[in-house]
Amino acid sequence: ALSTPTSLLANPGFESNFTSWTTSGGSVWAQIKTNDQRFEGAKSANIWNDTSYTSNLTSNAVAGLTAGQYAATARVFA
Repeated sequence: ALSTPTSLLANPGFESNFTSWTTSGGSVWAQIKTNDQRFEGAKSANIWNDTSYTSNLTSNAVAGLTAGQYAATARVFA
């Protein structure tokens, strides 16, 4: 049987808003919204601009990993 993965990120579902996350780049705004898609948790990060841009959303809380393989997943919508 497969085990349930454990998140190594602090606040992976944005339930504590942008705590442990940094936004940067060319977005006009970044906000936490109630998650209309409801994949996991109740909130999601939303970054927007009305023209083409590059933006970054970076977790500040991954540290102390031991050697090994790790998988990262994200849902991104355009």
